[in-house]
Amino acid sequence: MKKITSVSDTQLKHPRGICHFPDGRMVLSDTHNNKLFILSPQWEVQQTVDVNNPCGVALNNSCTKIAVAQVGGEKSVSVFSIDIKGKITLTDVIKNKDGEQLFNVPYKVAYMSNGCLVVSDISPNKLHIQTPSGDPLYQYTGPDNKLGDIRGVCVDAYDNILVTDYDNDCIHLVSPDGKFIQYIATQADGLYRPWGCTINQDGDLAVTDLRRKVKVFQYLEK
Repeated sequence: MKKITSVSDTQLKHPRGICHFPDGRMVLSDTHNNKLFILSPQWEVQQTVDVNNPCGVALNNSCTKIAVAQVGGEKSVSVFSIDIKGKITLTDVIKNKDGEQLFNVPYKVAYMSNGCLVVSDISPNKLHIQTPSGDPLYQYTGPDNKLGDIRGVCVDAYDNILVTDYDNDCIHLVSPDGKFIQYIATQADGLYRPWGCTINQDGDLAVTDLRRKVKVFQYLEK
């Protein structure tokens, strides 16, 4: 295991989100540094982008957009475009709709294959599904509106959404239109306070939890 505490000459203070390009480059958010770092596969800084309170980050399928959830006073999701030369430019800030605030604490983000954006929002716990331009489509609050603290979110090959429920020790499987399908894993499977989640290239679901463990579940058939 390699422990990363700094990138180039910058000490990491509170790294919160990470995603990667197909070529191995990475996007890393650091909330207390107020920056996004674009990193080489060797963890060298290639670019930095100033962003207030960045948390979760996600790349769309074509790797032309980066979505960044912003906690703290921002209460927004910023979308950056990536041009053919790799230049990163802020193109949209998703925050309000018809004068109403969309998010309270946007925490994690994920892209569907059609470019729609999934945003986990804590306090109150709610999952937002939005168009590529940021217009609200669906919301998910769990069976009987009992969704617990959302800590992680990812999307499978069929655009179903997987949500970690920290309070209820389970993973929700949610349809692309925001409907509950089933629980994928629960406390009975040894899950305790699940946090981050992702689906690897073999179709397995990997989940981090509060016991400093990563649990891997067979999810999609190979």
